[in-house]
Amino acid sequence: MLKNYFIIAWRNLRKNKAYTFINIGGLAIGLAVALLIGLWVKDELSYNNYFKNQDRIAQIFQHQTWNGSTGTGPAIPRPLEMVLRDEYNDNFEHISMSSWQSSQYLEYKDTKIQREGNFMQSGGPAILDLNIIAGELDGVRELNSIMLGESTAKALFGDEDPVGKSIKVNSQYDAMVTGVYEDIPYNNSFNDTQFIASWDKYVSLFQWVQNAEDQWGNNSFQLFVQIKENTSMEEVTNSIKNVKNAHNEDTREYNPQMFLFPMKDWYLRGRFEEGKAAGGRITYVRMFGVIGIVLL
Repeated sequence: MLKNYFIIAWRNLRKNKAYTFINIGGLAIGLAVALLIGLWVKDELSYNNYFKNQDRIAQIFQHQTWNGSTGTGPAIPRPLEMVLRDEYNDNFEHISMSSWQSSQYLEYKDTKIQREGNFMQSGGPAILDLNIIAGELDGVRELNSIMLGESTAKALFGDEDPVGKSIKVNSQYDAMVTGVYEDIPYNNSFNDTQFIASWDKYVSLFQWVQNAEDQWGNNSFQLFVQIKENTSMEEVTNSIKNVKNAHNEDTREYNPQMFLFPMKDWYLRGRFEEGKAAGGRITYVRMFGVIGIVLL
């Protein structure tokens, strides 16, 4: 009987070719689009899963109000770092100041390449828990030290062991390679960070950075942290939110409120309106998820 059903179905399909083409074609396209949407949604939701301590990693953000409008962003003043270390250190596993990502020329012998990277304190690589291929994780504690991504090291040194060798940065100074780390996958923050150099070197290169050591009104830097296991993002935020007001009278008119913005929210929930979280890419993930279900 089952065989007869198949024979009858096949005859009907051949008899109504246009109807068959529309139905099967529509089904195939619908399934293909639903599958592609599903893969995209999965990729979006897995962003930053490369970092083992994602739930405890955060960037310091601040809300500030001027002309009746509140803005939110990651730019913070340099003195904040020392206050967090001196007064709130029990809350943090690691603290790391960071420059903004920039392009630098790296040179070894006759090879000269341009790569993107950051200047960070020694806590930076530890916060990211980089997968070290050669050298050490605490590789930027010395003034003239630099860590390279695997592909960058390969481009500069080929099959040579890069650890302990010196490269020239921007034709300005020599830096010793202290570590090589696995390239961070594309669907993660810092995936374009192809080198990490010493924060102390960054400070020594620019007078304006040195001068900013006690300037609470100079919001020109980034600060990344990893909180300890016995606390939470909410608890730490509540303890530090008024730290800028407490240490600087000149910026109180802007009512700066510091807070921890968790890594798990950087990509999908990075939009703020008037000092409140207002979603971000998560809106599109939900929308396309619904479309995929409807198509299916």
